[in-house]
Amino acid sequence: QLQRAVVDGQVIPDPIASDRGVTVALSLDQYRYVINTMPIHGGGTHPATEIEARFVLKNRTDEDLALNFRSSQIHDIVLRDESGRAVWRQSAGQLFAQIGSEQIIPPGEDLIIEARVSTRIQGADLPPGNYTLEFTLSASQRFAGSAALRVIHAR
Repeated sequence: QLQRAVVDGQVIPDPIASDRGVTVALSLDQYRYVINTMPIHGGGTHPATEIEARFVLKNRTDEDLALNFRSSQIHDIVLRDESGRAVWRQSAGQLFAQIGSEQIIPPGEDLIIEARVSTRIQGADLPPGNYTLEFTLSASQRFAGSAALRVIHAR
Protein backbone atom coordinates (compact mmCIF):
# COMPACT_ATOMS: atom_id res chain seq x y z
CA GLN A 1 0.00 0.00 0.00
CA LEU A 2 1.37 3.38 -1.03
CA GLN A 3 1.76 5.59 2.04
CA ARG A 4 3.67 8.56 0.62
CA ALA A 5 5.08 9.67 -2.74
CA VAL A 6 6.87 12.66 -4.22
CA VAL A 7 5.73 13.63 -7.73
CA ASP A 8 7.31 16.68 -9.39
CA GLY A 9 8.37 17.88 -5.94
CA GLN A 10 4.86 17.53 -4.51
CA VAL A 11 4.40 15.26 -1.51
CA ILE A 12 1.35 13.03 -1.84
CA PRO A 13 -0.56 13.01 0.41
CA ASP A 14 0.24 16.55 1.46
CA PRO A 15 1.18 16.15 5.15
CA ILE A 16 0.16 19.72 5.95
CA ALA A 17 -3.27 19.33 4.38
CA SER A 18 -3.81 15.85 5.86
CA ASP A 19 -2.75 16.80 9.40
CA ARG A 20 -4.72 20.02 9.48
CA GLY A 21 -8.01 18.71 8.17
CA VAL A 22 -7.91 20.66 4.91
CA THR A 23 -9.64 18.88 2.05
CA VAL A 24 -10.22 19.66 -1.60
CA ALA A 25 -12.73 18.34 -4.10
CA LEU A 26 -13.44 19.02 -7.75
CA SER A 27 -16.87 18.19 -9.09
CA LEU A 28 -18.41 18.57 -12.54
CA ASP A 29 -22.05 19.16 -13.39
CA GLN A 30 -22.09 15.83 -15.24
CA TYR A 31 -19.82 13.05 -16.42
CA ARG A 32 -20.87 12.83 -20.07
CA TYR A 33 -20.91 15.86 -22.38
CA VAL A 34 -22.74 15.54 -25.69
CA ILE A 35 -21.61 17.80 -28.52
CA ASN A 36 -24.27 18.36 -31.17
CA THR A 37 -22.57 17.98 -34.56
CA MET A 38 -25.82 17.83 -36.55
CA PRO A 39 -25.88 20.23 -39.49
CA ILE A 40 -27.94 23.40 -38.97
CA HIS A 41 -30.39 24.30 -41.72
CA GLY A 42 -28.95 27.40 -43.37
CA GLY A 43 -25.41 26.81 -42.05
CA GLY A 44 -23.63 27.72 -38.88
CA THR A 45 -22.73 25.72 -35.81
CA HIS A 46 -24.44 24.78 -32.58
CA PRO A 47 -23.38 26.61 -29.42
CA ALA A 48 -20.41 25.05 -27.65
CA THR A 49 -21.13 22.62 -24.85
CA GLU A 50 -19.76 23.81 -21.51
CA ILE A 51 -18.32 21.88 -18.61
CA GLU A 52 -19.30 23.40 -15.26
CA ALA A 53 -16.64 22.77 -12.62
CA ARG A 54 -16.79 23.46 -8.89
CA PHE A 55 -13.62 23.42 -6.76
CA VAL A 56 -14.10 23.35 -2.98
CA LEU A 57 -11.33 23.75 -0.41
CA LYS A 58 -12.59 23.08 3.14
CA ASN A 59 -10.77 24.32 6.21
CA ARG A 60 -11.88 21.98 8.99
CA THR A 61 -9.20 23.08 11.42
CA ASP A 62 -9.20 25.36 14.43
CA GLU A 63 -6.88 27.85 12.72
CA ASP A 64 -7.03 30.29 9.83
CA LEU A 65 -5.66 28.88 6.59
CA ALA A 66 -3.54 31.51 4.83
CA LEU A 67 -3.31 31.00 1.07
CA ASN A 68 -0.34 32.89 -0.36
CA PHE A 69 -0.43 33.79 -4.05
CA ARG A 70 2.71 34.94 -5.87
CA SER A 71 0.79 36.65 -8.67
CA SER A 72 -2.74 37.70 -9.59
CA GLN A 73 -3.37 34.15 -10.85
CA ILE A 74 -5.62 32.40 -8.32
CA HIS A 75 -6.01 29.05 -10.10
CA ASP A 76 -5.34 27.17 -13.29
CA ILE A 77 -7.41 24.59 -15.13
CA VAL A 78 -6.02 22.00 -17.55
CA LEU A 79 -8.01 19.64 -19.78
CA ARG A 80 -6.11 16.46 -20.67
CA ASP A 81 -6.93 13.79 -23.22
CA GLU A 82 -6.68 10.02 -22.66
CA SER A 83 -2.91 10.06 -23.24
CA GLY A 84 -2.42 12.79 -20.61
CA ARG A 85 -1.64 15.48 -23.19
CA ALA A 86 -2.92 18.94 -22.25
CA VAL A 87 -5.44 19.93 -24.94
CA TRP A 88 -6.37 23.19 -23.19
CA ARG A 89 -4.89 25.26 -20.37
CA GLN A 90 -6.75 28.22 -18.93
CA SER A 91 -3.55 30.19 -18.29
CA ALA A 92 -2.09 29.65 -21.78
CA GLY A 93 -1.33 32.99 -23.37
CA GLN A 94 -2.44 34.90 -20.27
CA LEU A 95 -0.43 37.51 -18.41
CA PHE A 96 -0.71 37.83 -14.64
CA ALA A 97 0.33 40.79 -12.50
CA GLN A 98 3.36 39.89 -10.41
CA ILE A 99 1.73 41.15 -7.24
CA GLY A 100 1.47 38.74 -4.35
CA SER A 101 -1.61 38.45 -2.19
CA GLU A 102 -2.96 36.44 0.70
CA GLN A 103 -6.42 35.00 1.20
CA ILE A 104 -7.48 33.80 4.64
CA ILE A 105 -9.90 30.88 4.98
CA PRO A 106 -11.25 30.95 8.56
CA PRO A 107 -11.82 27.74 10.55
CA GLY A 108 -14.89 25.86 9.35
CA GLU A 109 -15.15 27.93 6.15
CA ASP A 110 -14.87 26.89 2.50
CA LEU A 111 -13.24 28.46 -0.52
CA ILE A 112 -15.45 27.76 -3.53
CA ILE A 113 -14.42 28.54 -7.10
CA GLU A 114 -16.75 27.83 -9.99
CA ALA A 115 -15.60 27.81 -13.60
CA ARG A 116 -16.89 26.97 -17.05
CA VAL A 117 -14.77 25.25 -19.66
CA SER A 118 -15.86 25.08 -23.29
CA THR A 119 -15.65 21.83 -25.23
CA ARG A 120 -14.80 23.95 -28.28
CA ILE A 121 -11.06 24.61 -28.34
CA GLN A 122 -9.67 27.11 -30.87
CA GLY A 123 -12.85 26.86 -32.93
CA ALA A 124 -13.02 23.05 -33.06
CA ASP A 125 -15.10 20.70 -30.93
CA LEU A 126 -13.18 18.23 -28.80
CA PRO A 127 -13.00 14.78 -30.39
CA PRO A 128 -15.05 12.06 -28.72
CA GLY A 129 -13.19 10.34 -25.90
CA ASN A 130 -12.23 10.36 -22.24
CA TYR A 131 -10.69 13.43 -20.64
CA THR A 132 -9.51 14.63 -17.25
CA LEU A 133 -10.10 18.14 -15.96
CA GLU A 134 -7.46 19.27 -13.47
CA PHE A 135 -7.91 22.27 -11.20
CA THR A 136 -4.93 23.66 -9.28
CA LEU A 137 -4.99 26.50 -6.79
CA SER A 138 -2.05 28.79 -7.62
CA ALA A 139 -1.12 29.35 -3.99
CA SER A 140 2.32 28.57 -2.59
CA GLN A 141 0.60 25.63 -0.88
CA ARG A 142 -0.39 23.01 -3.46
CA PHE A 143 -4.09 22.20 -3.50
CA ALA A 144 -5.46 20.43 -6.57
CA GLY A 145 -8.29 18.23 -7.72
CA SER A 146 -9.19 16.33 -10.87
CA ALA A 147 -12.31 14.82 -12.38
CA ALA A 148 -12.90 12.43 -15.27
CA LEU A 149 -15.32 13.21 -18.09
CA ARG A 150 -16.39 11.79 -21.42
CA VAL A 151 -17.15 13.65 -24.65
CA ILE A 152 -19.62 12.17 -27.14
CA HIS A 153 -20.70 13.53 -30.53
CA ALA A 154 -24.37 13.41 -31.53
CA ARG A 155 -24.90 13.25 -35.28
